[in-house]
Amino acid sequence: MKTFKVMGTMMLLGALTLTVADDAIDAQISEINAASSEKKVQLMNQFKLKLSTLTAQERAEAISKLQVQTRTQVREKNRVNQTEQTENMKRSEQMQQHQMMNQSMQQNIGAASGGSANTPNMPMGKH
Repeated sequence: MKTFKVMGTMMLLGALTLTVADDAIDAQISEINAASSEKKVQLMNQFKLKLSTLTAQERAEAISKLQVQTRTQVREKNRVNQTEQTENMKRSEQMQQHQMMNQSMQQNIGAASGGSANTPNMPMGKH
């Protein structure tokens, strides 16, 4: 009976340790993802040290978590970049349309006034 209590306590402590380690790893990964480029290098080195203390299975899980979060972050950045590029292209197209409309209006005004709109510095009657 005493052996079962000891084994039960050991299993509970093992599970708690894994949960605490898991939370610490999640916190480290979040910190890495939020850090600047210079700080990321330092945090990744700390993460690698932490990985070296884990079992093979824990290490594989931690690396998998890092990969998933990194992929998600990259996808989000790509989506934001694509959205910005699309908006820039729309603005550029609108500007080109406005320029073409302005040129067309100027040509129409010039044609209607006998070309005097295109020669503003010439005295009237000397075209």
